[in-house]
Amino acid sequence: METNADPKKISFTADNHTFFRTLYDLPYTLEIYDFMKTNIEFKPTTLAIVPIFEARYKGTDAVIKKYIEEKGIKQILSLAAGMEQRSIALVSKYPNLIYVETDISDIFQKKSELVNSIFKKYKLKNRENLHFINTNILDKEQLENTLKYFALNEPILIVNEGLLSYYSEEENSIIIQNIKDILKKFGGFWVTSDPSMTRQGRANLFSHSEKSKEILKNLGNLTGRNYDEKGFENENEIENFIVNKGFTIKKYNQKELNYELCSLNKINLDKSIQIELEKKIKDNMLVWAMILK
Repeated sequence: METNADPKKISFTADNHTFFRTLYDLPYTLEIYDFMKTNIEFKPTTLAIVPIFEARYKGTDAVIKKYIEEKGIKQILSLAAGMEQRSIALVSKYPNLIYVETDISDIFQKKSELVNSIFKKYKLKNRENLHFINTNILDKEQLENTLKYFALNEPILIVNEGLLSYYSEEENSIIIQNIKDILKKFGGFWVTSDPSMTRQGRANLFSHSEKSKEILKNLGNLTGRNYDEKGFENENEIENFIVNKGFTIKKYNQKELNYELCSLNKINLDKSIQIELEKKIKDNMLVWAMILK
């Protein structure tokens, strides 16, 4: 297994996404961005990638809410959560929901402090149901420590977003086995949008902008990993990999998930490119929900 790449470096991408989410029309994103103090300035062409990540985020969000409301999920474990605001919104909306976030970044260790201030500012409820644990998802013992907040007699939903693309096949095998072991103990579901971000998937989705292609290449320098060599080649490869690990897959197309792509109207894209990008997102981006066979 590759050992010379620091997993913490992957969390550096949270800076970009913290800014991107301010364009999604989501609550609490400005507070999180201010807390990060990143002061990143993006040129309009750079923002061409934002709708892709908005679709990934909101599509995942839609499936999570669907499983809470239709399947009675009351426990969620978020892997490599970064500085997303999803947990704040869900815990304050669903009073019986226990939500545990994990990450390994230094800034994540301060997230609880930030969340306290947001709950206080907006007079939100159920803060005691939200927990943050610094966790390396490749470390089985650390991951098992996150389960102490969950009830064994309740199924769990495990979610990750933008994770598998950064890891080698061997590392992904460890991550998926860890997920499988948790689901064997609790029952429940694994929800992820990562299958849309295979190497072929990224090449297709980001082809509308030369600047977007450049950003993908720069991710390797940022994370210490060659982005073009990590993750999976295409959807068939990741599907076979996951099925062989003992999962059954339900795929949700973005067309059937009810949300609005707000960032399309906030970035400087030609109308023709905007139409092309929206079509690619709707036709090609999926969210997978998996259970053990």
